[in-house]
Amino acid sequence: MKILCPIDFSRCSINAVNWIAEHLKDQNDIDVHLIHCLELKGFKSLNGADPEMIKEVAKRKIKDLAKQLHSKYPSFRVESSVYEANPKAFLVNKLNYHPVDLVVMGSVGLSQFKEMTIGSVSNYVIDNIDIPTLLIPDNYAYQGIRKTLIGVDKLEVKHPSVVDGLNQLLYDKSSEIIITQVDDDIYSDQFEYDYRIDDYLREYKLEVAKIKKEVSISNTLNKYAALNDVQLICYLHRKRSWFKNIFHFSSLRESLYDLEFPLLVLSD
Repeated sequence: MKILCPIDFSRCSINAVNWIAEHLKDQNDIDVHLIHCLELKGFKSLNGADPEMIKEVAKRKIKDLAKQLHSKYPSFRVESSVYEANPKAFLVNKLNYHPVDLVVMGSVGLSQFKEMTIGSVSNYVIDNIDIPTLLIPDNYAYQGIRKTLIGVDKLEVKHPSVVDGLNQLLYDKSSEIIITQVDDDIYSDQFEYDYRIDDYLREYKLEVAKIKKEVSISNTLNKYAALNDVQLICYLHRKRSWFKNIFHFSSLRESLYDLEFPLLVLSD
């Protein structure tokens, strides 16, 4: 499995690397590429720092992180790179021309510039690539994946095979999957979704659940996941609709920053 991990050296981005490494530690043929992007144009004039020194520091830090990762997980092939580029444009371009199996990012990051934060970059990357993207919240410690919640709506899924992106992450076929809709009308007996996705999930124990929306979509999912021992939430992302139809008019931005559980985004 080839994995790309954008790093901004925030606690959240490093936690995301540690999470996926712990999850895949017993798997074979794992390639991890750590990437840090520096947009240095105008940097010196803003804070008086030497751009070349900043770049060298970044190279040293990411190499140290790669060494630590390989030392703890010696079976992994770990590569690290620093690029002087806009992280949004660079990552999307790289992934479109050199696709990987999975992108892993922190859901929120730290930077002096808003456009350089992992949180900002993750929004852009998700909306411009077709690669499964896993977002790990800050401070979320790895707990395995025994139960996964998949959010669906009533619309047809253009490519049902997109859920294979979840299969590659759930190598333990004893995992349980809850197919879920969040709805204001919890008393309606209707639970319509594209049942073709079931064909790609037959190896798991499946159940369905309709959840009444409370304060917000993310608040509803956080509460349900905590009460039902869920370790992963999965969204089917409809391109260029910004998640308008997922969970009945939910918002990617709302869920991205407020979810307290790992989020796997699969682009349909």
